[in-house]
Amino acid sequence: MPPTRPPAVPGSARRRALSREPAAALPAASPTKRRARTLGAGSRPSLIGAPPARRARTLDPRHGLNARLVVHPSAVPARAGTLQDLLDAEPNRQLPGRGGGRGPEAAEDAASASGESSDVEEPKAVSACVRRLESRGKARVRKAMGELDGEQGAAGGSKLAISYLERRSVRKATVETYRQCVLVFCVWAHCSIECLPLPGELDAPLVECMNLEPLKGVKSWRGEKLLAGIVFFHPDHGRLGGLYLPRSLRCLKGWKKLPSSRSRKPLVFAIWAALAVELCRLGAPLLGALVLVMVECYLRSGEMLGLTSGSFLAPSEHAAQNWAVWLFPESGAARSKVGSADDAIPCDSGRCPWTSHIFRALKDRRSSQPLLGLSYPQFLGLFRKAALNIGVNAVPYQGRHSGASLDRATNRLSQEEVQKRGRWAAMTSVKRYEKSGRLNESRECLSDETKAHCVTASRQLEDVLLLGRAAAIPPFAGRASSGLGPSAGS
Repeated sequence: MPPTRPPAVPGSARRRALSREPAAALPAASPTKRRARTLGAGSRPSLIGAPPARRARTLDPRHGLNARLVVHPSAVPARAGTLQDLLDAEPNRQLPGRGGGRGPEAAEDAASASGESSDVEEPKAVSACVRRLESRGKARVRKAMGELDGEQGAAGGSKLAISYLERRSVRKATVETYRQCVLVFCVWAHCSIECLPLPGELDAPLVECMNLEPLKGVKSWRGEKLLAGIVFFHPDHGRLGGLYLPRSLRCLKGWKKLPSSRSRKPLVFAIWAALAVELCRLGAPLLGALVLVMVECYLRSGEMLGLTSGSFLAPSEHAAQNWAVWLFPESGAARSKVGSADDAIPCDSGRCPWTSHIFRALKDRRSSQPLLGLSYPQFLGLFRKAALNIGVNAVPYQGRHSGASLDRATNRLSQEEVQKRGRWAAMTSVKRYEKSGRLNESRECLSDETKAHCVTASRQLEDVLLLGRAAAIPPFAGRASSGLGPSAGS
């Protein structure tokens, strides 16, 4: 029996020829591959190219049941494989500077105006995260600006109109110190903080006042705060302003060169070990451990009191090999004394290698609140009591001096590395803090009883902090004063 001729298909000869061709047979594939192949039909080409199997495929609607899988000519350019080819294939996407200055933003605007969607869309998760971060940043700014609503200037004067960003250039505590120093001078000079005398009339009383203060035992930092406060409330008196104060600045330079009656000496590590052990004996073992962290990382007292469980970053074999202390995260509102954020300081000195167990225990607390929960006066009271029991006259800020001096004395870090670790902007600050040659002096000023106790405390430091064993009783425990002459912290 002769073969039956297929029914005639209305249309052109080309369509009748296509109807006589057999349908293209696809290779057998798993359900997962078939689903991927179906999803690939509606996909768009990537900016960095895509394999042939993932290119946009469409079913030719002219063939009905005999349709075969074809590549749509508008999906892939004739010369595919380069970034330029793929960009040319996307009519609504142009490089910046092409097409008469029309960039991606202009192309998106044109697509939205014509009712078409952009060829490349940002993932929903990424765009939501970006919007969330932007909203948080705006909320923090609005909250901070709302706190200053109704305030006119740091001094509360109606004539001191200081903007929000000018106020944010320094901390609130610093602004208050400026205000107090300027008010004291205004009382002495019979003027007001809002209306200071003219530059020619202001320089002379400032010079007279600054020459009287050293005779009263006032330190040079008070003169620095006075001039800084005048410049803060009246910027025209600064170096870049038109109302300069040359004589006052020269007096301040001479004031700084006067011999100081007090300086913070660095302390040897044995003294800090004794302080940590004594704090444990007084019932504050966590404070004793964080005091060692303060010396290790050159922390200020306020930074140490603000540490949380999230401040400790665990080591990783793919990144840093040591624990690190993370200060002032960018996501938070707090900033350092100089306005920096995201400061990470590694704990890699090796003086106390067993502190990793303490860091792990602190990190496992997973609390956003400060670990200690102490105010500075409470911390200072415990610290002074421990220092008196040991027989030393020390202050917490000496930890910043001691850490830098200990690292330089052992030649573990260079001066540039010490500067980076201490977050000092100038090398002159490093030279003022780092006094490795005076470490031996701090030990020689101790009595024999204190020296022996410091050696004992250094040996039992790990057992007291980690195992909770009993600490040695210091030589001057329970006494009101140590009875020493010159001490390590004088």
